[in-house]
Amino acid sequence: MPLIKKYLFILLLLMTIAPISTCMAEESKQSPFSGIDRIIKNGELRVAMTKEDLWPFYFAKPDGAMAGYDVELAKKIAKVLEVKTKFIRKGTHHDLVKLLDSNEADIIISAWSYSPQRALGAYVSRPYVKDYLAVLVNVLFFEKIKKESGDKKIKDISNILNRPGTRIGVSAGYIYDKWVNDLFPEAIRIDGTDQELDNKLVKGEIDAWVGVNSILYAHLKRKPELNLYSRKFELPLRDQFVVGVSRNNRDLYLWLESYFENILSSAPKDGKEIIDLYFAEEAPKREALPMALGIRALIFFTAIIGCLLLIFTGKKSRRSQKIPLLLDIRTLVSGIIIGCFTGWLFPQYVHTIEPVGTIYMKYLQMCAMPILFCCVALSVGKLCSIYTSPRLLSFFVIAIIAIFMIGSVLAIALGVTMNSGGKLPIETKANLALSINEQQTENKLPEDDRLLFWRVLDEAIQPSFVKSLSLNNSLSILFVAILVGIGIASYGGKTIITALEKIEELVLWLFFLSLHVLPFALLSIMSKSIVTIKENSLFNVLVEFNLQLGIGYVLIFILGLIMVSIGWKCKPLKALLILKETLLTGFSTESAIATIPLAQTACHKLDKDNKIDSDMVPLWVIFPQIAESFMFVAIVLFVLQIFGFQLYAADYFYLLTVGTVCSISTIGIKPPMHLLALVMLTSAYSLPFGMVFTIAISTEMILGRFAGVASFMVGFGAMPLFDRWANKK
Repeated sequence: MPLIKKYLFILLLLMTIAPISTCMAEESKQSPFSGIDRIIKNGELRVAMTKEDLWPFYFAKPDGAMAGYDVELAKKIAKVLEVKTKFIRKGTHHDLVKLLDSNEADIIISAWSYSPQRALGAYVSRPYVKDYLAVLVNVLFFEKIKKESGDKKIKDISNILNRPGTRIGVSAGYIYDKWVNDLFPEAIRIDGTDQELDNKLVKGEIDAWVGVNSILYAHLKRKPELNLYSRKFELPLRDQFVVGVSRNNRDLYLWLESYFENILSSAPKDGKEIIDLYFAEEAPKREALPMALGIRALIFFTAIIGCLLLIFTGKKSRRSQKIPLLLDIRTLVSGIIIGCFTGWLFPQYVHTIEPVGTIYMKYLQMCAMPILFCCVALSVGKLCSIYTSPRLLSFFVIAIIAIFMIGSVLAIALGVTMNSGGKLPIETKANLALSINEQQTENKLPEDDRLLFWRVLDEAIQPSFVKSLSLNNSLSILFVAILVGIGIASYGGKTIITALEKIEELVLWLFFLSLHVLPFALLSIMSKSIVTIKENSLFNVLVEFNLQLGIGYVLIFILGLIMVSIGWKCKPLKALLILKETLLTGFSTESAIATIPLAQTACHKLDKDNKIDSDMVPLWVIFPQIAESFMFVAIVLFVLQIFGFQLYAADYFYLLTVGTVCSISTIGIKPPMHLLALVMLTSAYSLPFGMVFTIAISTEMILGRFAGVASFMVGFGAMPLFDRWANKK
């Protein structure tokens, strides 16, 4: 009996040991190099990664070498183990666990997101990168849903996208592709590679692209032009990258956990920080070689000597015409030239002379607003007295509208001919997107989103006229002056007219007194303008579009010169000589009001028979801003071409009519508030107003001087033509 018990015990012991031995043999057979010791013995750490590169986490350099944040992490681990790294590149993120199961790899380091399902198939380490889900929304689609919802600042993008018909792109192989179905059950899902979804988003074939924030951010950094076509939003789902280890390699998993805890930072790195780090390393280093101080000084003094010679050559002419030195056209031109060279060669010293131009402009505004009120009131009163027929007054309005429409037609013709937006190179689009982002357009847009019509009325009607004068509210002053002019025409009032004329004479004397410091003011103003041009990255990017605007302004100026020549019956060169001080003042000050006194003086010189009342000058200088309609339509057409809109005859007619209405509605409104009128043009096409607004500010900041001079020429030339036609009627 004891013998039987002894054999029975041995049998049970063998039955217990046999399965354990079998499992150990099977494990040894399946995973000959799974443990740390075996990895060291083999001399390499096999790292599983997806077949497609995922910059900046892992990617192949032009020479074939692997680089990236995940690659560096794998090399650090291998260095501690004193082995080499071998990267196994196969399949998508969903296929990587299979590489562990088939013993083709030891670990997964491949921007591999954590999920409970993946944790069942492999050991997962603590996260080494923290991130969250985000979505890139097509900017035209975003503007459309913003317009439909009436919400100007959409915060919950998830509810907006989760509706039937919305096309959402999802990168295949990522863990979050399953979360998309839960977030957007009503939307249409479209799978594809990152490159495919990138192209579809730009072309508008999908409305949004869901992905990990760092991955989408990397696309925006490496392809900045994508910023033009998309807006990025954060989604309420967090993500984290982990290292995957085979379930048969527990000792390696425990060692990795200890490694992450003791050697790496305990806090996982933010994905955006990694993108910025690698982008800074990858970006080309371009250091502009500054011009030597001696060379700059030589150029500057050469310019000064040239200007002195220019001024000296006009000595005889000044004596014969009895023109003071500071009022000579050569002196004014010299001030502009020296100012430009100062801003170009010595921008760091511009702030020291900037107060001269600032003080001059304040003095000019102090004189200009009373001049504006007196001149417009007298002009409207005489206009209503002369053109007593409502028909003639309506023809005056039609003439103003026709001038605006000419500007819109010219913008369409040049835009279609040059197609600046349609053939914009990728590099230019990238620089355009970066420049717009740098200028932070959204912060510049006013929070008040009332209709422009009500904004104009609110600006024009103020509780105190004295306050409007003190604040230089030109729209309010213009509004009151028109009412006073109508009152003078309706009820008479020679005493009021005489008083206004005396006030006008006094203020004009004060204005002409300021011309004696004009050369120094021009030097200060132009030096600041050159610095602004150098710092305006957006202006420097859109070279061809700015050329298009410049050509348009030149054509408008030539049209105005022809009108002046015909209307005032003088040769073009003579007209330019008479108007030279007026044009220079308008160019340097960017103020139509500042040109009124000089334009009235020019009117007396050109109209020897005194057939045209110079008091009509303000109406024709202020109202027909043809360059405004040209710029509005040109900018919107340019953005439409960037987004690849197919435009038809109806679209061009819309741009023509609405562009004209926009321009008329901005008469008297101070910049940059007048640019809000662009909303009328952009809303029909759901264009991103922030982008249009930024381009408009940038171009007007530089080319606004030329626009004002061109508009002045057209208005000044239209005045005698209309007066002659009205007298015949």
